[in-house]
Amino acid sequence: MLALASEISDGLDGKGVAIVKNDEILVDQMSGSKIPVEAVKPVVESFVARRKDPTNYSLEVSKSGIIVHYKGLPKAGGKETIRRLPPGFLQCSLCGFLTKDEEHLIVHIRLAHEVIR
Repeated sequence: MLALASEISDGLDGKGVAIVKNDEILVDQMSGSKIPVEAVKPVVESFVARRKDPTNYSLEVSKSGIIVHYKGLPKAGGKETIRRLPPGFLQCSLCGFLTKDEEHLIVHIRLAHEVIR
């Protein structure tokens, strides 16, 4: 997504900037600029055409935006969760509370989340 946003920004010739927000790319237009969807569509099409599997992509164009659909299979293994806790810490799975002591974690879960185990 970042590569596509960068390419869209380059294609806008200073009239706007493409910003990645969650799973969307938004175009922030400079004051006085009006960027139609038709101006962004060739940039997106060109980007998709250079992918290794361009036939797996399709574009849905409306007045308010462009949606890129991917028809291929998800990567093997699906989503990978990476835990980045400091060494020796335990984390509450409900809110992210951190502690070094398992007893404190259990008390936290019981009191803060009203969970009885």
